[in-house]
Amino acid sequence: MTYVENTPGPTSKASERLKNFIQKQMRMSHIYQPVMIKTLLGNAGRATIREVASAFLAHDEGQIEYYEHITKQMPEKDLKNHGILERQGQHYVLSPEFAGLSDTDRTELIALCDAAVEAHKAKIRESYDARAEGCRFCQVIAVTRVGSNALSY
Repeated sequence: MTYVENTPGPTSKASERLKNFIQKQMRMSHIYQPVMIKTLLGNAGRATIREVASAFLAHDEGQIEYYEHITKQMPEKDLKNHGILERQGQHYVLSPEFAGLSDTDRTELIALCDAAVEAHKAKIRESYDARAEGCRFCQVIAVTRVGSNALSY
């Protein structure tokens, strides 16, 4: 077996340019630029808008706190009332009755959860489509724009 030491090679001009931008030129009012660069670098230089947005969300404490609040207010209450979960300090656990689920059971139940999410998302998309079709304002805007400013049109 041959051992190859992992030592950094010479720094490329491209690497130097990006280092210079990050360390000296980048001006930040939020985490967006370094998180976007990191996401692109971690995905071989390419990422979808959704991947970048998800990376932002992972670093946005305000959004995390919002979803912590939502978690406690909505699904926690409903799932506790149905005997599905219990709260133990900062953790949620499935109720003891579900402790013996097999890997096959878990896989099937996860697929059912995914299907429920997709069905709900489809329902929401349909309701948005129906709103746009019946919206008088949307129809007027599509035909004629009377005026606009930074806040409305």
